[in-house]
Amino acid sequence: MTASTEPAGRTRPVLTRGFAAWLSASTLAAAGDGILYFAIGWTATGIGSGFAGLAMTLVVLPRTLLLLVGGAAGDRWGLRRTMIGCDLVLAGVLAGYLAADRTSASTALLLATLAVAIGTTSAFRMPAAGAFPRLFADDDTLARTMSVTSSLLQIARLVGPPLGGLVVAAAGMSGAVGWNLAGCLIILVVLASVRPPNERRDDVPDQGSTYDRVRAALAAARRLPGVVAILAAIGLFAAGVIPMLSLCVPLAARERGWSAGATGVVETCWIVGTLSITVLVARFGTRTKAFGPLVGGPLLTAAGVLTVAFAESLAAAYAGAVVMGLGTAVFTTHAMPLYVLRTPKGMLARFQALSGLVQVAPMVVTNNALGAIASGGHATRSMVLVAVGTLLAAAVVTANPALRSARLDGGAG
Repeated sequence: MTASTEPAGRTRPVLTRGFAAWLSASTLAAAGDGILYFAIGWTATGIGSGFAGLAMTLVVLPRTLLLLVGGAAGDRWGLRRTMIGCDLVLAGVLAGYLAADRTSASTALLLATLAVAIGTTSAFRMPAAGAFPRLFADDDTLARTMSVTSSLLQIARLVGPPLGGLVVAAAGMSGAVGWNLAGCLIILVVLASVRPPNERRDDVPDQGSTYDRVRAALAAARRLPGVVAILAAIGLFAAGVIPMLSLCVPLAARERGWSAGATGVVETCWIVGTLSITVLVARFGTRTKAFGPLVGGPLLTAAGVLTVAFAESLAAAYAGAVVMGLGTAVFTTHAMPLYVLRTPKGMLARFQALSGLVQVAPMVVTNNALGAIASGGHATRSMVLVAVGTLLAAAVVTANPALRSARLDGGAG
């Protein structure tokens, strides 16, 4: 294989029977999650705007606080067993909600309990689920395996909220809970029957308490060449791009008189851009030398963000969103497999937890900062700041020698 010309992992198939079964069930479950999140938000807003904010906080806060603990648990108990345990707990909570909903129990109390349960179980499940595709892939098929996973889950997240609207309109909150419960039960059956070929690849001797395991993962991340830099780049990138879609674009739309439907198309265009790249990577693989995409992706994203920021028409905003999506996927389809390849044996879930934490935690600051900057009709300024953040991600990669020579074929670099 020629490092400069051949894509990584192009020849071997990635959709083995077990992986296809798990991915199909995960896609259905992800759509169910989208339905449920929409239903929680919609039902909570019916109680009051203040409670709606509280309900979302009750999902995000325990997830953020417990994510590293969840990663340690995943490595201690095993990825598959951790997911099964979380799904069993959540299925019990969902069934309990359906039973309690038939009584005179307070809707607000039921929603708050459900939100806390979702946030807590997701803190333990997300690191294990994020690392699980690794157990089906060798080094040369890892990027394609992750891209296939990303593509299908992204489609599920896209269709989840619209389906949630239909389900809530037809069957209310209990209908959405029922859909999610069905998805939980399906993936439980699949997880119980599927045995990944590399399930024991990360077995290591016991590393002590949860605190010791978290500390060991942090020490390993600091020690391994390029890991801190790639985490910093991922964090900078996510801290801008995610609020760009959820906060900056809606604020700009209100300033410019765009309709809600037109504003939604902007995010759809971003998804079109990301899917275009992830589908190509799933089919043909990544570039073996990762440095170009790790820098080019943020640069392309910044160009898209600035196009949206200064767009004087919806057509220009749509084009900018597509470019932003292309850049996002170019970066993530190379950064995430590279990060997994550098994960030490026995630390798959903990390193996934670190990756999740650097994406979520900075948004506590950037959401408020970008909102404050955008106040008074200055949404363009907030988007320029997002572009600066993505450029900083490229600078972090460029400044790190290990990432300048990084390879996605499992070789040194």
